[in-house]
Amino acid sequence: MWLIILLILLLRPFIKGTFEYEKITRKEMVILPVYSLIMMLLSIDKDMNGQKFY
Repeated sequence: MWLIILLILLLRPFIKGTFEYEKITRKEMVILPVYSLIMMLLSIDKDMNGQKFY
């Protein structure tokens, strides 16, 4: 029982902000696309290593 209570207390801060409107900051508007681009380039390099595009 105490494990369930601990889990609820740990997850509450993450779940609370999920369904509420929060104003997005300029930093978040830049970080997310940059992170996505970096991860895309890394995955393309990893998956396409040794293959040529014709």
